[in-house]
Amino acid sequence: PLSMDVQTAEPVSTEHQHLNQGDQEAYSADVRNDGKGRQWDTHFCDFYRQCVPSFAMALCLPCFSIARIKASAKIDEPNFCNEGYRFWPNVLVIAIPIFIMQLSATFSEAAAGLAIVLSIAWWASSIFVCVFLYKTRRAYREKYRIEHPSDLEDCVAVTFCQSCTIAQMDRHHFNWEHKGCCYILGCCESFTDPNDIVSV
Repeated sequence: PLSMDVQTAEPVSTEHQHLNQGDQEAYSADVRNDGKGRQWDTHFCDFYRQCVPSFAMALCLPCFSIARIKASAKIDEPNFCNEGYRFWPNVLVIAIPIFIMQLSATFSEAAAGLAIVLSIAWWASSIFVCVFLYKTRRAYREKYRIEHPSDLEDCVAVTFCQSCTIAQMDRHHFNWEHKGCCYILGCCESFTDPNDIVSV
C-alpha cells in the first residue's frame, strides 16, 4: 500500500492567539524546529527596509516601540517596577529615564553643583535603559528561540545602537515589511496597545 507523509503545522497555543496570522505561522515554524533556533527575520542594520513606523518610532519614541513588543509578545521580563508586559506601564518605565537623559543634556552647562547631579542622573538613566533593552531582547530571543552566539551579542547590540536593536525586534514581531518601506498609518498603531487591536 502507498503511504503519504502529510506535514501539519503545530497548533498555536492560546498564549499566542493574540498574534496576527504571520506571527502565528512564524511561531508554529519555531515549534516544528524541534528545539533548533531560528534567525532574525532581518539583519541588525536593515532599518532601511522598514523606515516608517518601525525605525522612525524606535529612533524618536522608543518607549512606545519597546512597550508594544513586550505587550504583544507577553514578555514579563524585565519587571523592575512591576510593569510586566502591560503596555502603558512599560511606556512610562522607559519614557521617564529617557526624559531625564534629555533634561540632563539640555542643562549640562548649569552651575557646577547642579551639573554634577545632572551628570549622575544621565549616567544612571542611560544604564537603566541599556539594561532594560538588554533583558527585553534576551527574553524575546529565548521565547521565540532565536539563535545567538552568546549573551554578549545582545550586550553589544544594545550598546552599539539602541534604535537598531528595538527596530529589529519590531520588524521581526509585527512584520511591517509587507506594507512597504514607509507605512505612515502604522504610526497610529504604534501609539496603541497591540492587545486592543482586533484582527479581522
